[in-house]
Amino acid sequence: MTPRRAVRAGLEIASLVGALQTRAKATLQVRIGIATGLVVVGDLVGRGAAQEQAVVGDTPNLAARLQALAEPDSVVVAAATRRLIGDRFRLRDLGRHAVKGLAEPVEAWIAEGVASGESRFEAAHSGRPSGLVGREAESALLRERQRRAWHGAGQIALISGEAGIGKSCFSAWLAEQIADEPHTRLQYQCSPFHRDSALHPFVQQLERAAQIAPSESPECKLDKLEAILKLATARTQEISPLIASLLSIPLGSRYPPLTMAPAQQRRLTLSALLDQIEGLARRQPVLMLFEDAHWADATSLELLNLAVERVRRLPVLLLITFRPEFDAPWKGLPEVATVALGRLDHRQAELMVEARDRQASAAGRSDDADRRQNRRCAAVRGRADEECAGIRIVDRGWRALPTCRTIAASGHPVDTAGFADGAA
Repeated sequence: MTPRRAVRAGLEIASLVGALQTRAKATLQVRIGIATGLVVVGDLVGRGAAQEQAVVGDTPNLAARLQALAEPDSVVVAAATRRLIGDRFRLRDLGRHAVKGLAEPVEAWIAEGVASGESRFEAAHSGRPSGLVGREAESALLRERQRRAWHGAGQIALISGEAGIGKSCFSAWLAEQIADEPHTRLQYQCSPFHRDSALHPFVQQLERAAQIAPSESPECKLDKLEAILKLATARTQEISPLIASLLSIPLGSRYPPLTMAPAQQRRLTLSALLDQIEGLARRQPVLMLFEDAHWADATSLELLNLAVERVRRLPVLLLITFRPEFDAPWKGLPEVATVALGRLDHRQAELMVEARDRQASAAGRSDDADRRQNRRCAAVRGRADEECAGIRIVDRGWRALPTCRTIAASGHPVDTAGFADGAA
């Protein structure tokens, strides 16, 4: 389990346990501590349903201590976990605490929820992109397509590549290049956790744009939704109930209940979302970023297909990123460019790491250990690879889980595999 999945699972558990019904009519509460690091896993202990593998090391001990620090129905994470999850969660610093079994005080954070960042890339890598290395031809093609789009001939760019190769970095680079040009940016992020949630990327984008918070009243949410819809259409009274229903906002007494057939409501909702995109494009050029299409739900792909047809006659540049296993149905259309990102060679990987070093040093975020790690990762010759350090004690049947760190051709660390997440 990756650190991000561990924290997400912990938040789900904390939110659900309180709703469980017991025969004693008692309210159940849970405290969760999560730590990441090297552990030793050995023989099975216990019997029946209680049987489990023995786990030894500082990591499970730290997770248990963090659990003791946690408030009821909360999740507390350690410093190593905090670094690995980036800005994907809303965290509150608990400061440093002395814990039993560890010589030095440890830092701890409460995870309060999933962050509302626009993309996985931005959540994992705060700050500005470090620039592109070895992507000169691809970047020139993207800028040319952007210029065509800005002149009214809508363009679609399909950016494909294996996990961690730099697809999101490439999109972020273009967004930075045109940051000073008048345009509207619409960003839709697909998620492996919401493949069965209809229109999840579009729902998240609307909630971010309207700055809707879960704790706000329905009236406040409707006010914010209407304000954002007015930017693209004069048909607010007609469209707002449809979009509010999509966002699960109660209509209250402001609008009459929707009584149309589900199929008709679905069709009108998709049309309203397309009209929003077109309305914004009539005001100024639009950069649409649809990230990780391989995780998109079926309804989002249907809407995306309709959007491809619609934007071809609008000043819109639509970037769609996906992994090679995704079969993009838009290949071959005149307005569609395909960009397949490959691995960098050894020299390009070195240049990438040097650029990352300079950026980190300028921001005051780098140290000798980081630079040594980056130098070692340059040896991956531009592809995602693993550096593993493990031990095996054969005579006792114990083994140490490997500590692995991966780095991609974009120069940014990607999913860290092989770390043990101790969740108490």
